[in-house]
Amino acid sequence: MPSDPQITAARFVRRLALFYVALFVSIGIQLPFFPLWLEAKGLDAGMIGLVMAAPMVVRLFSVPVLTRLADRGQAVRGAIVVASVLAAAGTVALGFTEGGLAILIVFTLASIPFTPIMPLAEAYALRGLAQVGAPMDPYGYGARPPSLAAALELDGSLIRWRLATLSWPIAAAMLASVVAAAGLIPLPAHTPVMDAPEPSYEGFLRTPGFAVVAAAAGLIQASHAVYYGFSSLDWKAVSTARQWAYCGR
Repeated sequence: MPSDPQITAARFVRRLALFYVALFVSIGIQLPFFPLWLEAKGLDAGMIGLVMAAPMVVRLFSVPVLTRLADRGQAVRGAIVVASVLAAAGTVALGFTEGGLAILIVFTLASIPFTPIMPLAEAYALRGLAQVGAPMDPYGYGARPPSLAAALELDGSLIRWRLATLSWPIAAAMLASVVAAAGLIPLPAHTPVMDAPEPSYEGFLRTPGFAVVAAAAGLIQASHAVYYGFSSLDWKAVSTARQWAYCGR
């Protein structure tokens, strides 16, 4: 149990679940509809691919650097709050941005604080659940199902919106995640194991089969990138073609 008696499992899990709901709603809106917003802004397929690839490139350095700094400073919750604020500010700025190059720059900058949020949240959840003595469910007793349900409900209603306004629901969900992040319960400082040896990444890279597993994971991620980036555009094109064919009858 944590040193602070005011921290209870129920309070911790409830606030953690609320944060995950807000975060997953933002992701649930962005994944299917962000490419449509980019198309509505006049970006061609090549530029859409570059914009969608920006978070994948950014996370290569933002996630390890920012999460390591947060862990060393024992400020995981604070890092979640700051990253959520900066990501929300970037999303709001994106709504006012015009032009392919400008959108690429703003979205890349917004991805720097956004990509570490999930790893930070999982570190906070696992550490907090262990301290409050709750079952080890990093998604807050099933926070993911209600968050996805809310995302799907919002996604259905967004079909009636103009495509050029789709950045604002994403921004609203990110602002909600800022409020939820501010409500996360601070955790007592943990004592690092000083005598633990520094992990050898070189030895890890030499593990038999690592290259094969890494290549397979990369191919899976690449296929997901194509799916998330262009499936909604393809569905929209097919739907429009069918509507024209129906009108021509």
